[in-house]
Amino acid sequence: MSLRFASAPYTPWIATSTGGRFDLLSPSAAQVDWRDIATHLANLCRWNGALAGDLFYSVAEHSSRVALLVQQTDPSNHRAVLYAALHDAHEAYLGDWTSPLKRAITHYAGQNILGSLANLIDSAIFEAFGLPPMSDDIEDMIRHADLTLLATEKRDLMTPHPAWQIALPAPLTGRIIPNSRLAARDNYARMLANAVRACGLDLPIRREMEVSHG
Repeated sequence: MSLRFASAPYTPWIATSTGGRFDLLSPSAAQVDWRDIATHLANLCRWNGALAGDLFYSVAEHSSRVALLVQQTDPSNHRAVLYAALHDAHEAYLGDWTSPLKRAITHYAGQNILGSLANLIDSAIFEAFGLPPMSDDIEDMIRHADLTLLATEKRDLMTPHPAWQIALPAPLTGRIIPNSRLAARDNYARMLANAVRACGLDLPIRREMEVSHG
């Protein structure tokens, strides 16, 4: 599948932090590098930057915390922890699109375009890590951890807004003090490496790919 820009074929791709190329419409496991995921997510602020005061809270830190909650829920389920660490990994290539924006685009386009792109990229990421598609039980576990953390993040990191009244689990008792981007990146990289090792897998390193200029 490709798009056409002017009269020449055009396939949209992004440059990555390691100097790679990631094709958004035809992603492959060979294009995935765990270092890109860690760096991009650490530089990406949650909720489009809509945090209270001068806080910065990265998607990498969010992902690490979700993985930790899953690990605490089922310590022997190493694969679930790895999936949890990767549950937002597609945002390393797509950005952190807010839920209202996703709904607005779906309403305008008449189809869930961003969801389809995220699923396509997730498949490439999971393949790169040697993982099959996520099972329903692991997905449910991660969703509950994600919502529990969202309730905690909402309480600790966002300005109270009376219009945002969605049903969420009870927040965690401990308060979140965000890490710096570098600390978030290093903590996420460590969580990812430990989860991969526990599963008997390897961290994917991007293979050099020729960039087409045609």
